Formats: sequence, C-alpha cells, structure tokens
Amino acid sequence: MDLSALRDRRQAGALRFHGHYAHARERQRREEHSPRYQKQIKSFVDADGRECHEDQWIRAGKTRVERVQQSSTAFGKKAQGAFNELSRLLHGLAGRPRTTGSGYGGPEGVDTLLSIAKLTPVSGVAASVGTARLAGMAVGADALREGDAGAAHAAFAAVNGLGVLAVGPLVLDAMDCADGAIAVASSRAQAKANLRHCEDARRFLMHLDQATPDEAQAYLLFESAAAKLIDPTREQRAQANAVMLEGAKGAIVQPVGTSLAVGIQMAGYAGAAIPAPAGAALAPFGFASGTLDILQGRQEQIRRIDQNATAQRRKLGMTRVLLETPKAHPQHALLRGVVHGLQIRQDRLVRQAEREEIFAGIRIFSGSTRIASTAAGLVGLGLVAGGVLTAATGGIVAAVAAVPAAFVGGAFVLRNYRRAKSEHKDKWLRRAVGALALATSRETWEAKLAGSHPDGRTLRAEFQEGEYLPEDGRFAGTREMAFDVRDNEYAALLALAWQVQDLVRDGNHDPESPFMKLLDVFGVDALQLLAICKVASAKPASAQLDFIQAQLATALGMKFPLVAGAQPKPHVSVFIGHFQDAWSEVAQGLDHEPGSSAFLSKLHDVLAARFLGEPATMQAFCQSIDAFLDKTRNMPSSPLARQLGQFSRWSAMRWTGAPA
Repeated sequence: MDLSALRDRRQAGALRFHGHYAHARERQRREEHSPRYQKQIKSFVDADGRECHEDQWIRAGKTRVERVQQSSTAFGKKAQGAFNELSRLLHGLAGRPRTTGSGYGGPEGVDTLLSIAKLTPVSGVAASVGTARLAGMAVGADALREGDAGAAHAAFAAVNGLGVLAVGPLVLDAMDCADGAIAVASSRAQAKANLRHCEDARRFLMHLDQATPDEAQAYLLFESAAAKLIDPTREQRAQANAVMLEGAKGAIVQPVGTSLAVGIQMAGYAGAAIPAPAGAALAPFGFASGTLDILQGRQEQIRRIDQNATAQRRKLGMTRVLLETPKAHPQHALLRGVVHGLQIRQDRLVRQAEREEIFAGIRIFSGSTRIASTAAGLVGLGLVAGGVLTAATGGIVAAVAAVPAAFVGGAFVLRNYRRAKSEHKDKWLRRAVGALALATSRETWEAKLAGSHPDGRTLRAEFQEGEYLPEDGRFAGTREMAFDVRDNEYAALLALAWQVQDLVRDGNHDPESPFMKLLDVFGVDALQLLAICKVASAKPASAQLDFIQAQLATALGMKFPLVAGAQPKPHVSVFIGHFQDAWSEVAQGLDHEPGSSAFLSKLHDVLAARFLGEPATMQAFCQSIDAFLDKTRNMPSSPLARQLGQFSRWSAMRWTGAPA
C-alpha cells in the first residue's frame, strides 16, 4: 500500500488516536493499584529487532457480569436441551418427525433458548392474556354494579386464572430483557479489557507496513473498543441505552409490579378486605413502567433515525462510485453486481429503521397511557375511599385501559413477527452462500454477479432439516432455495472480500480501484484496511476470507458470526449431498468394487475436486461426517451410513496409517 497515503491518514487521525491512547493509559495506571487486576509481562520486538518487554494489567478472574452471563448461558443450554427432548418425545408419540431445525440425533440445540422466533408466540400469549384480564375486570365490575354477584365472582375467577397463565410469558420476557442488558454490559467489559492493547496499537501506527500481524490485530481491537467506550456514535449510545432501559423495566419493575398486583387481586377475590393504600402501592410501578417505556421509545427512535441516515449515506456513496466508474472499466459489470447486492442490504436496513421507528412511537404511546391509567386509578381509589364512587366504577377504568392495551400488545406481536421473519431470511441467505461457496469457483461467482455467466444469475441450494431418518437415509425436512445472486447481499460481500484478499496475496493496492472506493464509502479507511490485510496474511487461505467478510460486514450493518475464527460449517446434509453425488460418479466410471481402497481413493479425489482443492473444506467435510456418524451410531444402520463409515475409516487410515 502507498506509504505516503498511510502516513497522511495517520496524521489526519492522530489527535483522535492520542485521545484514545491517553484514556487507555490512564485506565492502566488505575488498574495497577486495584486488587482485581494482576500484572502480565508482554514481549514484543521493536523496530530495531530487539526483544522488549512491557507490563499489562489483566483482570484477575471473571467479572460479575461474565459470571452472570456464564450462568445464564449454561441455564439456557440446559433449558433448550430439555425443550428439544420434550419436542422429540411429542413428535415421536405423534409419529411425525420434526421437519425443521438444524439439530438432530440429540437434544443439543443450535439456536439460543430466547431467540426472537421462540419469543414471538410468547409475546402473543402475553398480549392476549393481558387484554383478557383487563376485559374480565371490566365485566366483573359491571356485574357488581348490576348486583349480579355470581357473574362477578365468575369473571374475577377467570381473571385470577389468567393471572396464572401470565406467569410463564412474564418470566421469559424478564429473562430476555435481562439477557439483553447482560450482553450490553459484557460487551462493554470486553471493550474495557481490549483497551490494554493501546501500546501495540501505537506501534502499529508507528511501523505501518512494517507492523506485525499481532500489532495489526491489536490496533483493530483497540480502535473498536475505543469507539464503543470513548467515542461512540449517537446510534451506538441510543442502542445501548434502549437495551438497558428495557432490562430495567422487563427484568425488575414489571415482574415485581405484576406479582404484587396479582397478589392483591387474588386476596381481594378471596374475600379479604384490601385497604386503599394496598392498591395505591401499585402506582409507583405503573408510573415507573410508563416512564421507562417513554424513555426507551425515545432512544429507539434516535437509534433508528441514525440507522436510516447511515444506510442512505452508504447507498448514495455506492451509487456515486458506480456512476464515476466508466462502463469500459474491465470490472464495471462485477462492480454493478456487487453494488446491487449491497444496496439491497441497505434498503432492508432503511425499511427496518422505518418500521422500528413506528414501533418506538407506539412504545411511547404505551408508556403515556400507562401513566394516565395509573393516575386515573389513583384518583378512583381516592374517590372510593371518600365514598364518592363505588368499587364497581373501577370497571370503567379497566374497560378504557383494555383498548390501548390490546392495540399496543398486538403491535409488539407484529414487531416481533417481523423481526423473526427478517432474521430468518438473513440467516438462510447467509447459509446459502456459505454452502454454495464450498463448490463454486470464484470465476463462476463473479461471472454470475457480472451477468456474463452462460447459465444466468440464478443460484440454487438445497438443505435437509429436522430429524435424521436412518431407514430412508435422509433428514425429515427439505429446504430448497433459488435466488438471483445479485439479490443476495452475502454473495456481494463474498465478492468484495475476494478483492481485499487479493491485496493480502499480491500487496498491490490501487486507491483508484472502484472496490477500494467502496471500502472508503463504508468507513474502512487505509489504516483499517492495512490492519485487516496484515491480520489476514497470518491466517490460512480459508480463514482469510471469513475474517475479511466479518470485518466488512460490521461496516455494512450485516451479521457474519464466526465460531473459533471461521463461519459455522454448513448443515451436514450439504456435505452428504456432495458425497452421494461423488459416490455415484465414481461408481459409474470405475470398475473397482464400491468400498474398495481404489474406489475410496478415487472418491476422495472427486470430492477434493468438487471442493475446489481446498484442504480446509475437505477437513470440514471429514469433521462433519465424523460428527454425523457419532450422533447416529445408535440408530439403525443404512446404506448411506455404511458408505460414510467406509470412507471415514479409509481417511483415518490414510492419514495415520492405522485403523481409526
């Protein structure tokens, strides 16, 4: 990369970096005197090649937030396992195997316990129960006014029973809100820990093209931590504030207030005399809940307004780069395909921001009505205590409150449904690209994006899901996907990552390249790009792409999760499909007996060719197959299992020289 350009960029950001550096050094000095931190000596090589040492202060043991998060994660896994086991039992009793989900052969889950897909029906139940309880209170109070004690007792008994039904959704919602707040606190704790990389980050800026991959990694970690803790954007602050406010309401105020309200109602329906002050004791919870809703709604509005503006800015920047690139440019067609895919992602972010801004307004409305109804309830209690009104008049308040409660509850059910649908689509678009990339060459991928491939721009992927059926040699469910490659933002992200990987391999950085201009639009400046390339250069070729995609995804508002430094492997059915096709191909063209050493050797070569000669992909295939055989070893045998077992044992003998 152009050293003068890097120096200019370093000079332009020097003041900002030194501010971050001074903050981190001051934090390190405070940690030196804290018993919660211990000294760690770090070795490094200076610009003259001499080995040097410096002190770093590391947290001794886990923080309180980390311990809580660890306990929460462990509980979630156990609960998810129990839920999955119950689901398997019920499907077995019904004789209908589960046809969706990536887990198989055991209770282990793939998604988290409190995923938005699981919480959507929970929010529906909670909204229905809450509205029904208010309606029941109105009916009971009206019956009292009419003098029908039997009908009133039945209505209040129904309200009582509905209160029990509300416990489950209330607990799950509280857990979800608490998890969100814990995740924010944990992220901040990790960012604080990453500030210790300030010296390595400084050395990266000093050495630039001579910096080590470790110094480049430290620079990326330090800059990310500083952006989160020291110099966050308004959108980042609003997002964190909204999550913490939701945690305060959902995990503290709402459970306590609801429990107290149910207790008072149950005592009242049982015939106990409830003094007015007991009912008035609920008022602070109503006011607090309404206030937190208003504050959270405002923070969500701020976040979504800024999200919309950022996405629109990226769209305009990409359009400008495309228009400024001559059509005669050799990469213009590919650029057009990449821009189209990435702009689709920004369009989704814009639509999401617009929807969520509306829901934030509904939350503010909900908080306002809650405060108003709480105030009305207090006035009513005072009038009843003074003998001006009867207790039955409370039914009017309940009936009025039921209308906005039903509207707000329905709105949030719709919001959760839209969120779950969006996450589901995003997940499968990402999985489809990950699966297809195993056996699709870069040339084919780029030709389809450019619109020059003879087979057009359509890509097709097939997955199997649900429980494994050994008698059929397949999984119970099937998911087929066909899409225009330009309409999948993860296909465009992969193509852009290849352009960055070219810099890692040959080091020829052309600042006038339209793809480099795109990176600048996304906020990936020359220093960050150098750091990304430095870190990627120390990784295997297969891990390079995953790392680069994860870094670019953050700049684009996309999700690209990594597990142990790599994107999660595709479902085993993808590898099994390649295996079955390769087995058929070898069986038709080879005279050796299927399963013989010569047959399996040829099968290995065909599979390696299918996987584009990538050793890492072949290794992922073998690992997935071994895990599949381990999970299904207690199931009835099948021709597929025997074929996979033969290949697995042959592979083990090939590498170790002895049977596995």
